Amino acid sequence: ALALDRCDIPAPLLLDGARLGRLSIVGSRHAGLRARATTIEGQVDFAGAKPLAQQSWIDLGSAHIRGSVDGCNAQLDAPPARAKEDVPPWDHHYALRLSDAHIDGSVFLNGKVVANGGLCLDNAHVKGSVWARGATIIAGEGDGFHPGDAIHAHCAAIGGMLALNFDFRAQGRVWLLGAHIGDRLTVGFGAKLARVGESWDWGNRLMNQTVLLLLDQAEIGGSVHIADCAFGGAISLLHARIGAGLSIIDG
Repeated sequence: ALALDRCDIPAPLLLDGARLGRLSIVGSRHAGLRARATTIEGQVDFAGAKPLAQQSWIDLGSAHIRGSVDGCNAQLDAPPARAKEDVPPWDHHYALRLSDAHIDGSVFLNGKVVANGGLCLDNAHVKGSVWARGATIIAGEGDGFHPGDAIHAHCAAIGGMLALNFDFRAQGRVWLLGAHIGDRLTVGFGAKLARVGESWDWGNRLMNQTVLLLLDQAEIGGSVHIADCAFGGAISLLHARIGAGLSIIDG
């Protein structure tokens, strides 16, 4: 295992391709952690981690994690945003990247979590659930084709539920195009989704101008429950499949 708990880590940790029993930086002040294509037999834990300077991102792209990912009460900051013409559409900088990761447990982002630069779950496989109760997720950099998103989970597969509730905040879109959620999706109980920055689209489509919760082509095995929340834009459900009903209450 590698545990650097409650440490000051002034340079990014680079662990690409490593094999670890578990990985922990609980309560540490750090400048970033990149562990792409790692194999971690246990849990990844960065609960309570904070920035040491301007950056404090976590990149677990293509990692295989046998346990859960715990980022409760962490503060994450992506690198400074680049000009959109300099950003490849497939390689945005995110505050938390879990794209193409395989996670046998759940992802916990509860409490006073701040992800300044967005959360990427593109093509991730999470056998458990993704919890973001009380989290604040702020969109990061965009490219010449798409604006940055608060959550970008294109074709993500979540075996359990996705919970964006109990004062959850998203500044930017929640993009779930083609996502598969085995149980239910909950957005509410004080949640707020708001637009941030400018909007643009390579085809001038309305989708990128008004929609804040995009569920097009998503498959949800249970219910979708949207209640007691504030939206600064639209909800799109084009060609979505919902197994157990849709409810929108006091939204």
